[in-house]
Amino acid sequence: MKTINLIILMMFFMNLTSNLNAQESQKTTYTAQTTEGYVFMYIIVDEAGKKAAIGSGEKFVPAIQPFIRGRFTVPNEVNGYKVIQIGDYAFTGCQLDTVIIPEGVETIEHGAFESCNNLQYVSIPSTVKKIGTYAFFAGKNLKSVISHIQNPQNTMEESVFDEWVAIGAKPREIDDYGRTWLNGTYQRATLYVPKGTKELYQESFEWQEFDKIEEMESGDTNAINAIENDASTSKQGNGSVFDLTGRRLSTAPQRGIYIQDGRKVMVK
Repeated sequence: MKTINLIILMMFFMNLTSNLNAQESQKTTYTAQTTEGYVFMYIIVDEAGKKAAIGSGEKFVPAIQPFIRGRFTVPNEVNGYKVIQIGDYAFTGCQLDTVIIPEGVETIEHGAFESCNNLQYVSIPSTVKKIGTYAFFAGKNLKSVISHIQNPQNTMEESVFDEWVAIGAKPREIDDYGRTWLNGTYQRATLYVPKGTKELYQESFEWQEFDKIEEMESGDTNAINAIENDASTSKQGNGSVFDLTGRRLSTAPQRGIYIQDGRKVMVK
């Protein structure tokens, strides 16, 4: 009799767990529009706290249509819910060239922007506390990563900006499967960080892999904002030149320091 009761109890808990898992996997997906007019999907992660995540809630199902190109400004609020998360694989395989993530977002989850081969510019807000594994993996054209995080320590998981190919030049490492991992983005892109934080980034896990880390000086913040606004029209560099107040020059630059295609340049 005890054995029968134990079996019944076990079946009850198995059924309860199955129902809970089913409820968890069947999160309701909603849609909204960005300021650019792009439709995207989001899910509610905290009803009581009015918090949402950009994503479909399904693995490998992106939040936007794959053919959408140009600039995508992630909203900081959707229908009264504060956006705190970019979900797993939310933009995987996207064709966007610029992504602006707003203040208030706290986590960029696993594979969020994986294999976004056209992505050139990304802006990460100061509120981000975690960037998941492979979040920007295989971003073969990334050239400017703008981070507003004041304390980058313990914010990145492994291989966030890595790339890999079956065979390749000067690998970062070769894993147990014989795949060659490259430092592509870390070598190619410039990481812009807040003034006075460069050493912190150079000492922080994964961030320290960037070869080029530049601090945003007092006047550079406006310039970086101008680049973010202009980036969607920049295809392999459109040659636009900005001064350190963020103004685009309409004539040839004179002697001084300017920003062109996401990089500082000096005219002598």
